[in-house]
Amino acid sequence: MKSFKKLMLLVAVLAVTSSTVNCSHINSEERAKRIEDEFLNIAVNFRVGTSSDLNLSSRNQMLMDRRVCDALSFVDSINGEFPGLINLEDGVLDFSGKNISIGEIIRIIKSFIEFLPSFSITTLNLKDCEIGSNGAIAIAEILSHSSIKNLNLFRNGIGDVGAIAIANSLSSSSLASINISYNEIGDDGAIAIANSLTSSSITKINISCNRIGDVGAIAIANSLTSSFLASINISCNRIGNEGAIAIANSLPSSFLAIINISCNRIGDEGAIAIVASLPNSSVTGMDIRWNHGIGDDGTFSLYRFTKIIKH
Repeated sequence: MKSFKKLMLLVAVLAVTSSTVNCSHINSEERAKRIEDEFLNIAVNFRVGTSSDLNLSSRNQMLMDRRVCDALSFVDSINGEFPGLINLEDGVLDFSGKNISIGEIIRIIKSFIEFLPSFSITTLNLKDCEIGSNGAIAIAEILSHSSIKNLNLFRNGIGDVGAIAIANSLSSSSLASINISYNEIGDDGAIAIANSLTSSSITKINISCNRIGDVGAIAIANSLTSSFLASINISCNRIGNEGAIAIANSLPSSFLAIINISCNRIGDEGAIAIVASLPNSSVTGMDIRWNHGIGDDGTFSLYRFTKIIKH
């Protein structure tokens, strides 16, 4: 029986790859080749159960041919309307600069899941798409059951509401890297993100150029010791000495290698605390420039220990 099923699977593959599919509106052999794996996936996942299921009827063959046509037609229409949006080889959907509404963005992503279920979206670029908090909520729902590993939400105005929605989806997502800079996120959003980091697979986060103060920084600091973060950019926020000291205290127990805390409100006390924590940490790169609260004592400490001089 097992060998018979294997034979039927081979027949299914051959049926899909060798059958004449009448898609007159598809004329790109290269495009067809790029999604060949999808067609094979359709065949391999074709239902094989009892012996009564093993017959490839003409009706089932037509259904498979239709899925092939639908997949080709979908990719062709998207490429035609939005050139450069799809990169099948690298698993990238790049909506930046395309002037597409959030409703259309969600429709396209869901269509990929429907027509190309074996296509793994590994990178979703929504830079400058103006999705707002409602868009972030919709994206969060998709993250929970997707293969997306890299998410760019740069400058989308998602605010605390959107940040909280994204945070709530992190533990059930596949994300490893997220950019939520320039999004008007305050302490509430930072706290939600921080709390979710400990149960997520995030290793790199850019949360710069927001409105995060000491309260949010302390929450992020507390998450460093129980997360997998290796790189964090928290520059251009409103972090002062209290937040800097909390981060300094967490560094020796974290996996952080890269930290950018420049352009904040850190003074001598915070700078000295961070420098003192470095010998026992994994940090190999740090940017603490443009913290104009740092005076002579902090500058001397930084220069002596890290050779980073405040500008």
